[in-house]
Amino acid sequence: HEEFGYIIDIWKYHLEAQDDLEGVVQDTTGDVIFNVRFDVIAFKPFDNEILDGTVYSVNKDGSGIEVHSGPIKCYIKVGRMPGYTYDSTLDQFTSHMPELKPIRRDSAIRHKIETLKFEKNEFIAISSIKDNYLGVVSS
Repeated sequence: HEEFGYIIDIWKYHLEAQDDLEGVVQDTTGDVIFNVRFDVIAFKPFDNEILDGTVYSVNKDGSGIEVHSGPIKCYIKVGRMPGYTYDSTLDQFTSHMPELKPIRRDSAIRHKIETLKFEKNEFIAISSIKDNYLGVVSS
């Protein structure tokens, strides 16, 4: 849900009275509808938020990577990965700078959301690893 984010878990149900257990039967379908109150643990991403994720795929054309941070799909284009170039023989992004670890499928990566959209009932982010302390955490 765009307003609340992803529901990760239901934390607590609130059943204070016997009325809370009474439902209304729908004449046309036979479904029963209950009014339910509950607390949840939710995850809602924001612009400029820093997330950890896992590289899900490396684009074969070298244009970037797809990172999954929980339920969120994040895309990092090569222009937002300074110091990296695509190595098609290894199917990964590498750098001539030794402090920059290779970026490959299943690498753990820390990234910053630059643009966030909600479409087709999911969040999609354009992210970057341009700032300090961002990039591969482990490969």
